Amino acid sequence: MLLLRLKEIPKQNTFLLSNKLSQLITSAGNNLTSGSINMRPRLIFNAIFFTLLIPWAVTIFVPFLILGGLPMENFLALSVLRIFTILIGLIAGGILLHCIWEFAFYGKGTLAPIHPPESLVIRGLYIYTRNPMYLAVLVILLAETLFFQNLNLLIYTAIIFFGFYLFIRFYEEPHLKKQFGKQYLEYYQMVPRLCITIHPFKNTILVESSNDPHKLDI
Repeated sequence: MLLLRLKEIPKQNTFLLSNKLSQLITSAGNNLTSGSINMRPRLIFNAIFFTLLIPWAVTIFVPFLILGGLPMENFLALSVLRIFTILIGLIAGGILLHCIWEFAFYGKGTLAPIHPPESLVIRGLYIYTRNPMYLAVLVILLAETLFFQNLNLLIYTAIIFFGFYLFIRFYEEPHLKKQFGKQYLEYYQMVPRLCITIHPFKNTILVESSNDPHKLDI
């Protein structure tokens, strides 16, 4: 039946359909080999390296040193609060990894200042807060503080918070304003720094451009 229907299609339409399919296949091939979709091996390596170097050091290695090891009694005496903190920590960790992926895939960069994204990423959680990665790290540290009920971890979390604030306020934001100009300024004015808004950023042109690496040219 399908073959009979195909035979009924005029030759001109068949040629146009074939030509269109050829163009789509060629376009897809070009996208896969272009920098917009293909993540260069070096970029993948850098993303993994800086993920291990920065978030892992801040959320795992330093807390491990503060605790003087891993107190197993905390895991043996699980409570509702501790189970809750584990779930919150895992969610925050997933958010952190997702944001790192968006930096690499859409922004063509990493979370490290020495290799920042080349394009402004405003999609996903970034339309609710300008710094979801920093917030995710802070949530992980707070979850660890509650799980281990350790005052030193709380002090460490406070130090990290102020460190993030100073870095964002006096280095990152001026740099982004200089790099992306007017478009970042509008985003900066409407989306909070280290809070979450219930009103997502709705600059259609900028958001669509950020979602589509082909369109973003800022």
